[in-house]
Amino acid sequence: MMIRPVIRLAVLSVALGIAVMVCSVMIISGFKRTIVEKLTGFSAHIQISSFNNNNSYEVEPIEFDSTLYQQILSNHKVEHLQVYATKAGIIKYKDEFQGTLVKGVNNTFDVNFFKDKLVKGMVPDFSLSEKSNQVLISSASAQLLQLDVDSSFLVYFIQDPPRYRKLTVAGIYETGLGEFDELYLIADVRHIQKLNDWGDNQFGGYEVFVKDFSKVEEVNNELYQSSGFNYNCQSVKELYPQVFSWLDLQNMNVWVIIILMFIVAGMNMVSTLLIVMLEQTNLIGILKALGAYNFSIKKIFVRVGSYLAIIGIVFGNLIALTLGYLQVEFELFKLDQASYYMNKVPIHFDLYSLLLLNLGTFILCVALLFIPARFVTKVNPVEAMRFD
Repeated sequence: MMIRPVIRLAVLSVALGIAVMVCSVMIISGFKRTIVEKLTGFSAHIQISSFNNNNSYEVEPIEFDSTLYQQILSNHKVEHLQVYATKAGIIKYKDEFQGTLVKGVNNTFDVNFFKDKLVKGMVPDFSLSEKSNQVLISSASAQLLQLDVDSSFLVYFIQDPPRYRKLTVAGIYETGLGEFDELYLIADVRHIQKLNDWGDNQFGGYEVFVKDFSKVEEVNNELYQSSGFNYNCQSVKELYPQVFSWLDLQNMNVWVIIILMFIVAGMNMVSTLLIVMLEQTNLIGILKALGAYNFSIKKIFVRVGSYLAIIGIVFGNLIALTLGYLQVEFELFKLDQASYYMNKVPIHFDLYSLLLLNLGTFILCVALLFIPARFVTKVNPVEAMRFD
């Protein structure tokens, strides 16, 4: 029968449509997740510092407050808390120079982010009783300055009087965020304390990591209210609003794709069901002659269309999830890291978003099926039984 190829084409269109939508959601979700993960690896989710700080990297120190420290950690939404300090400097190695921002950390620093991004060497141990001269430097800076693991170099700090420190490369990292990689140098916070004539209990501020990033603004407001008037709390979204505005724009691309696929899949289901009903006009006439109501006959054809939609949705998900799994395991599709801040197409399996997408697709298809189902009311039983 000619109807079979039409049904197969309708199922295929739904399958391809749902596959494209699911892949789009997984990729955009993975892209945003990867960018946020890299960005917060440098700046944490929330920074707590002195209100006297301006936009420069030279910050006013705050005294370590054990009461505040424990108060922040007692918040069940907080995952990790660490101290930090920053100071701008100039790296000199042989005849090469480069500006840098030295980020000082201590034994509270979560090294897992940089461990995952290491390309050579190791992460220094900042928990030693003696001040460590070992540092983490980015691959971009190491290549520019021709540095390697165990290379020693000087960092000059512009102050009165000018000072410098001789440091040694312990590890080389690469995150793909060019502007940050070229800027940050991870070192022992005791260097910054000594250079700024701070005490052992003075730091640039606290860095807070939350358990659920979607609640970062909520936690930021809670900490702002509870930390006191001497401290300023800023979320990473406030520190880098341009980055998050750019990430929000990516959602528009997904919505355009989803709407287009909805239209294509929906129209295919409508046309397919209409063809099926035209083919079964004789049957509709017989059912009406036997006393079947229009609504009952409509339900039969809507159920048929719903069944076809479910088949298409299932196969579409199988296609998309298989492609996603293969990408995660074998990295089939590569990206230009200089342009996309990552070297492979990112995939994130967001179960909640995927369930909503599938449910929305099914509801839309079923709703659209009631349009061709109105054809039942136009069928005259007498004429339909003579229809060939």
